[in-house]
Amino acid sequence: MLRAAPKKIRVGVFVETRLIRDSLMQMLKKEADFVCSKLSDFSTEWPNHPEVILLDSQDVTESNLRQLSAGFPNTRIVVLNGDHPQLNLLLCSRIGVIGFTLKTSTLADIAATIRSAAVGVRVIPECIGAKLFEAVSEAERSDRVFGATADGLLTPREHDVACLAANGLINKQIAAKLSVEVETVKTHMRSILRKLGVRNRVELARLFETRKRDRNAVA
Repeated sequence: MLRAAPKKIRVGVFVETRLIRDSLMQMLKKEADFVCSKLSDFSTEWPNHPEVILLDSQDVTESNLRQLSAGFPNTRIVVLNGDHPQLNLLLCSRIGVIGFTLKTSTLADIAATIRSAAVGVRVIPECIGAKLFEAVSEAERSDRVFGATADGLLTPREHDVACLAANGLINKQIAAKLSVEVETVKTHMRSILRKLGVRNRVELARLFETRKRDRNAVA
């Protein structure tokens, strides 16, 4: 009796560094049950609608994760290099990430994580689980709207600036309200936009409203 061919898992690889992306693609294509595609942007026109997406830790921002979750609600996300010190694990756990690999992960480790993710099984290495527990504890101690959305928590001052900007105040008004220089506000805004993964104040305001709704829903 002939054995049925193994089910193919459609894997999308989103890694900005071309050398790493191409090397990873070559390795994954050796796995008989993987069909791999290189993903160059967050487009809904991605080929084959991947079941699992490998997302580089450097590309993990709230806006990217929300875009992926909205565009591909049935796709499981695995973050590569999940032990990167700047990665916001709490954000990952809240918005669609089901698994992590480590810098030291072998091809066999990555392949096993992909297969587990494809059937809905979470893969969280022990070292990441410990950091995630710490992040949850920190978030519970904080009532800040943007407390867990940044690529690393916003500082208290950045949080104040972000909330004021999200409510429509311009830099000069924020500076006057917080008794700081306008240039200081500009510096904070650059850091805020980078950490939150948004491009401008309009996106910041939308994110602010989304975070408030999320908090109210949990409450």
